[in-house]
Amino acid sequence: ALADAYERVEDLRIETVDLTSQIQDLEKSQASLGARLKERSFELIHSQSRLDTVRGEVDRLTSTYGELMEELESEVAAGRIQIDQLRQGIRVSVSDEVLFASGSADLDPLGREVIGKVSRQLASLDYMIEVQGHTDDHAITRPLSDQFPSNWDLAAARAAVVVRQMERHGVRSDRL
Repeated sequence: ALADAYERVEDLRIETVDLTSQIQDLEKSQASLGARLKERSFELIHSQSRLDTVRGEVDRLTSTYGELMEELESEVAAGRIQIDQLRQGIRVSVSDEVLFASGSADLDPLGREVIGKVSRQLASLDYMIEVQGHTDDHAITRPLSDQFPSNWDLAAARAAVVVRQMERHGVRSDRL
């Protein structure tokens, strides 16, 4: 009976050593999982913060889009202006006939008014603004050809005029 008892004690000691080893392994796993959970929690908090920032930007863009549509309603209805809300921002396309006379880089009064309205809406935002100049398909003739050798030169001059007009209405030059 004593030999059986010693054998059971030895078996229990071996089992205790095995269980102790398993407990240590589980504690290491728990510590590792805890560290990973903490890391993932930080990632989640950072992602949530970025999501909130993006949602705020989307809300601001949507609001600006709505305000532009409202402010320029008559021009949009007349087909002289087109406003599109895109994934990467807002695109305002203004008919060249609203802004400039054919072959000219001088803003028409309606063009100044439209650029002023657009600029006031965009001035408070932090986004970059890309201004593209366009022309009609009529060739440049004398005496304009001295100032604008090609339609490309005229388009660039028109874009520069719009940029300067936007600056006058409060849009920071480093955004244009």
